[in-house]
Amino acid sequence: MRLDFIKMHGAGNDYIYVVCLEKDVENPENIAKKLSKRRFSIGADGLVLVCSSKIADAKMRIFNADGSEAKMCGNALRCVGKLLYEDKIVKKSHIKIETPSGIRTVFVTVKDKKVGLVTADMGYATTGESFDFRVEDKKYEMLGVNVGNEHQVTFCENVDALALDRIGWYFEKNPRFEGGVNTEFCTVLSKKYLKIRVFERGSGETLACGTGACAAVVAAQEMGLCERSVPIRVSMLGGEVIVFCDSERRIFLTGDANESFRGTVEV
Repeated sequence: MRLDFIKMHGAGNDYIYVVCLEKDVENPENIAKKLSKRRFSIGADGLVLVCSSKIADAKMRIFNADGSEAKMCGNALRCVGKLLYEDKIVKKSHIKIETPSGIRTVFVTVKDKKVGLVTADMGYATTGESFDFRVEDKKYEMLGVNVGNEHQVTFCENVDALALDRIGWYFEKNPRFEGGVNTEFCTVLSKKYLKIRVFERGSGETLACGTGACAAVVAAQEMGLCERSVPIRVSMLGGEVIVFCDSERRIFLTGDANESFRGTVEV
């Protein structure tokens, strides 16, 4: 099967986007695993299908690099908004997108018919229980945050010093979480500035994670480390996003959305 695709990224969080409004893509789990390989295929953090929807302007399905389906991805959500607008599939600047976590609204900023920054209404966050987790004789205090998908957030003095390639899998495969969990490692640089690294379920460490940035802000505010109801700058390996969480924990995620290239691949 020949598959037309668009390679896009938000803050370095890259996915392969396939527009399938008129017919379904069969076996997306295996396609995601095959095409996401960095050295042997296109290379990406996963596959995103842009499908038709009866309740929104379009529907988004996200598959991680290991083929597992995700419930939400903030950076992919913003990229889908850019794609829908620039390809004239949706001709308005506020776009409703159906996801496995519900309908989300995306607002695109347009200049010279091109989309620049994109803001996504990520809905409401909830926090779970905190617990201690020990890896290689070091204790990590974890706080659960759900922003459409499940995250665990921990704080450390120097996030750059962590050997995530070695220890990240202990967090993802924690037996407390059936099917794995996304983990954010966060350093607080100021009351309005966080730096994080992310180990995502099914993809390993990624250059950025939109929902992870939202989860880190919510956790920092919950622990009194960040100001509330003000924009918080979140720096990641691939770039930065701005997270605003209001007094009711409704989250808005703002950042770039970039198209890298388009092509056709045989699968």
